[in-house]
Amino acid sequence: MPSDIIEIVKKMISIKSLSYHEMELAKYISSLLHAKRIPHVFDKFNPGDYFSAPRADLPITANIYVEVGQGSETLMIYAHTDVVDAKKELFEPIIKDGKIHGRGASDMKSSVAGILYFLLHNYNKIKNSKKKIIFSFIADEETSATGIKRCVEWIKSQNITDLSCILMEPTDDFTKLENGGKGYC
Repeated sequence: MPSDIIEIVKKMISIKSLSYHEMELAKYISSLLHAKRIPHVFDKFNPGDYFSAPRADLPITANIYVEVGQGSETLMIYAHTDVVDAKKELFEPIIKDGKIHGRGASDMKSSVAGILYFLLHNYNKIKNSKKKIIFSFIADEETSATGIKRCVEWIKSQNITDLSCILMEPTDDFTKLENGGKGYC
């Protein structure tokens, strides 16, 4: 199991997790959580079910949720697992001038890795928090946002009503907070 966040990011960049094709990355995330015995929900779904005209041609993908703590107030920290397609060599991570480069390094596999790394090293310290926190790894943000639609269904099924969300996407210049999630609340 990788002990270093750089190794986790490099592995994630090397996984070509295009929209609707995030299953390999979801399985990798899940394997690291399993290795540390961190309970999580591996929520498989067909993204085609979330189109106005359903599509059966899309592969099954998955969201992952890790819940810690309890209470009626819930904070969800989430990142998406898909990337936009690119040349093959961009899926080969490199480190240059102290920075990691590769498809999805900033949007948003470094954030996925950061959340995952935090969980792998701090889960036992926070699992009994007096506030509920859900760490979510969401599929398909780059195209039709089916992953967050699925996540909203899951949140409703858990009877979570007092929810705040933080999207860990560094798309802007880091000077202000942004509202995100493609408008799905």
